[in-house]
Amino acid sequence: MLERKTGIKHVRYQVCENGCYCYAEKPDAETCPECGAPRPAEFKKKTFDFIDVVYLLRLQYSDAAVATRFQAYRSKLQAHNDGSIRDIWDGKLVEKIRAEGMLLENTDLAFLCSTVLLVRLSADGLG
Repeated sequence: MLERKTGIKHVRYQVCENGCYCYAEKPDAETCPECGAPRPAEFKKKTFDFIDVVYLLRLQYSDAAVATRFQAYRSKLQAHNDGSIRDIWDGKLVEKIRAEGMLLENTDLAFLCSTVLLVRLSADGLG
């Protein structure tokens, strides 16, 4: 229904019954690579629905009020800059990107992604 009404596609992935693994990377695995639990024959309660971020951004910008608010925020930052860093838009990275000719318009988007790397060490400490 989501795709029919909005054009947004999603993919549903099966998840380990213990919630520790999503079978997106190993769709043919018969057991959970994390805990060893047998994979259920059918999709049950635990699933993960993936929607591409491009669809989500398009959906947000299709709402005129949201798009106007995003643009006004950037305009306000640019108009009242006292040299302090208040946001990513005041930072050195955006300054460098603008010098390369990108992110010049208030309708341009920047997508920042932060990640955390978790490492599980084995009992002997050699991960």
